[in-house]
Amino acid sequence: MRFRVLVAVSGILVSCVAVAMAILVLAKTRSRAAHVQSLPTAESFSVAPPPANKVAALRTALGALLEMPSTVTLTNLLSLNGQRVGTIEKIGNSMWGINAIVEFANADGERIAVPARIVGQLPPRVTDPAMTPRMDAVYIFDRDGNLRNRVGGGVAPDGVNGDAAMLTSLGLSDGLFVLVMRFEGFLGYEQVSEVFTLKPSVARALRVYHFANDPAITGKASDVEQSHGAGFGFLGQRDRARLPMYATGTGADGKPHSNWIIWDQEGSCFRGASKLATDGQPVFQVDVDASRAFVPSDVAEDQR
Repeated sequence: MRFRVLVAVSGILVSCVAVAMAILVLAKTRSRAAHVQSLPTAESFSVAPPPANKVAALRTALGALLEMPSTVTLTNLLSLNGQRVGTIEKIGNSMWGINAIVEFANADGERIAVPARIVGQLPPRVTDPAMTPRMDAVYIFDRDGNLRNRVGGGVAPDGVNGDAAMLTSLGLSDGLFVLVMRFEGFLGYEQVSEVFTLKPSVARALRVYHFANDPAITGKASDVEQSHGAGFGFLGQRDRARLPMYATGTGADGKPHSNWIIWDQEGSCFRGASKLATDGQPVFQVDVDASRAFVPSDVAEDQR
């Protein structure tokens, strides 16, 4: 791969793992999301020239994190960046993604991506500790230790369902993305997912609404070959049996389309149906206006 991976002391590296099942497994009973929509969070940070003593402190803290990845060294670096995130439970936050620090370069310079899981606070009037929200985030620093981006790290309006964020290559040798999922009801669906590219820059490429326990995801080269490309598959329907891993449904144009949305490396965009249904029952729907790198296969070019 064209990036370097550092394994966290408290985490296990699971890079490019095939997923032939749902990537979101709820370990505790989650409440239904509120009807008011909120979206997974992503934030960029501008960096003003810090004083010389802080420059040295940031570089030292980053060096400590890279040399000995741990919740302590990450908390220290975030604190120096003015971020109070609560308790960091661990570095690495996904059963299926890259559970490690990744060093890479994009159009903005050299970057360090750090996936982490954060323990939040119980929402008002909730007393069961099992309902304590846990939010996944990917923090992106520059070589001087400045925090440049955070992807994920938010919580749904119910105060319980935290973002599930996953750093992944999608099974590509030089791919690097962040998938952020939120248990949030909207348009009759149960969940919203956003996919961010990290190269050539950190940007939202795709927003899609779907049902719980989706999407499936390519994790290694053999998955990419089997799926006819790297990307995400949608198998769920409300109160119905799940679709086969590779299925077709009806797109916006009334024609058959795959239940997979695939990354086009040459075009640097995702391609697939803008929405899909089987037997009149919805499977997923893409927010085309909010998806900066998505080309719908079921909409005529002159109508996009």
